[in-house]
Amino acid sequence: MHCPNCQQRLDRTKYSGANVHQCRQCGGHLVDKRRVKTIEKRIDKDHKSLVNEIAASTQVDQLDKFRCPRCKAPMKKSVPEDLGFHVDECMNCDATWFDGGELAKVQLAFETKSQTQQVNRMRDRLNSMTPAERAAYEKRIENLVDLGSPMGQAVTEATFELTWNYYFFGWR
Repeated sequence: MHCPNCQQRLDRTKYSGANVHQCRQCGGHLVDKRRVKTIEKRIDKDHKSLVNEIAASTQVDQLDKFRCPRCKAPMKKSVPEDLGFHVDECMNCDATWFDGGELAKVQLAFETKSQTQQVNRMRDRLNSMTPAERAAYEKRIENLVDLGSPMGQAVTEATFELTWNYYFFGWR
């Protein structure tokens, strides 16, 4: 397989634990669509490393349409949700082409989501707990599942009340 931008041979490698094909000249990557989410969520690179990877990329977002390096079918340009750059997707073999630095942009976009930041804060908090604090925390989590808890009872009562009102009185 050859790079659609500079026609150099693509090498098999790993990017954030996922198997990809990379162009050593322009830094582009050919990735199976199902591996993109895996790459997005990996935290093996810190924020500074990702920023440096983007800065090191001299590749400009390619707007030319080209053929898939794997199956030679025409690739479709799209702008993924929450990203500000184009990617090329093959509808035939589910491969996606990312220009140099764009996989790092995907990871940074995921990292900056508020939900991801909350998860990372929780992970840091869990990692900093002493064994005794961790055991107490896990015990509290076990107690949350108790269906006899006041919260569980409140949810059951609210569900019953909504169902009752719907069947006998219509929506109110």
